[in-house]
Amino acid sequence: MKKNLILLLLLGCGYLSAIAQRYPSDSTVEVRLLTSGGVTFAGANSVTAVKGALSNRQNKADSLIKRRNETANNKVTVFTKKEDEGKSHGNVTLPVPPNYKLNFLTSTGDVSLIDVNANVIGRAEKGNLSVVRSSGRMELKTDNHNITVTDSDASGFVMTKTGTVTLQDVGGGLVGISQEGKVIYKTTTNYFKTRRYAPFDLSFEQAEVEVANAPEGGTFTAVKGNIVVKNAGKNVHLKTTEGSLNVAPASMGVRAQNRLGGVVVQMAVNSTSLEPVVIEAQEGNVDLYIPLNFAGDFVITLVQNKNFNILNRVNSFLDLGSIKAEEVVDTESKRLMSRHTQISRVIRNGKRPVRIRVVNGNVNIIRI
Repeated sequence: MKKNLILLLLLGCGYLSAIAQRYPSDSTVEVRLLTSGGVTFAGANSVTAVKGALSNRQNKADSLIKRRNETANNKVTVFTKKEDEGKSHGNVTLPVPPNYKLNFLTSTGDVSLIDVNANVIGRAEKGNLSVVRSSGRMELKTDNHNITVTDSDASGFVMTKTGTVTLQDVGGGLVGISQEGKVIYKTTTNYFKTRRYAPFDLSFEQAEVEVANAPEGGTFTAVKGNIVVKNAGKNVHLKTTEGSLNVAPASMGVRAQNRLGGVVVQMAVNSTSLEPVVIEAQEGNVDLYIPLNFAGDFVITLVQNKNFNILNRVNSFLDLGSIKAEEVVDTESKRLMSRHTQISRVIRNGKRPVRIRVVNGNVNIIRI
């Protein structure tokens, strides 16, 4: 069984606190490790981490990893020597005092930040990065590995070349970047337990977005990527160029737009809102789930300009009247150019606008 090799960064909690008070903004912990192994940066207020560092020093880690205090520059440098490059230092935990800056570069091995409240610039050349319950401005990079940030209010960015970036229950405007991989943004039902209710305002170039609870609604945009919003209490606006959109359930208004992919919207059973439902989709189906007693002013437009061997349709449990597609044919070649279906129908004297426009897809109105 492997032992965790834990290194004490400074001499004790009292010394950490005294330094932090003396140098409230300019103090720096700088880490440069050429050896391999896991590294955990733990906030000095994390009792478990500090006690562990005080009581479990290991000779192997101490023999490889050195510490140098530069009082004049308010800096603590943790490093390994060139001749020790590639050797294993095991797993080390380095406490980071409050109000310090942290700069790190590691060679091989996973890096974790736990309960760190600091401005951090760091790179793990060959290893995964994880951040838990941390805040401050971050600029974190890894080459071809994954990055996971959980339950944190941080700003800045985290970036990988080919790995996956996962941001879960993250606030503060932190941006996830994967140049060739995937970005996943998601919240759990715990997201608002420690935050005030507020509308979401999320925008990504490429991401998979899943929000478990949006009591104040908001705007969700991904140039490429699927977006799922659950429990939308107020108006939501979902938009993507390439990807599917899903809102379930929605209590108030919905606007969903995409250019390549399907849309699923489920209205809340007890919704009495008159806020509009506007859905625009291309190259995919629209599924609208509504309760039996739903009332609304429906206008549905269906355009088909390809794959004419299959007839795109409007399928509904509601009585939408006569549904007929008008065909546009080229007068010279007699070639079918497009089909158009237009439906206008008020259901149960409803005043709530429901506008659906689909290009090359079906519309399905389904009873909940």
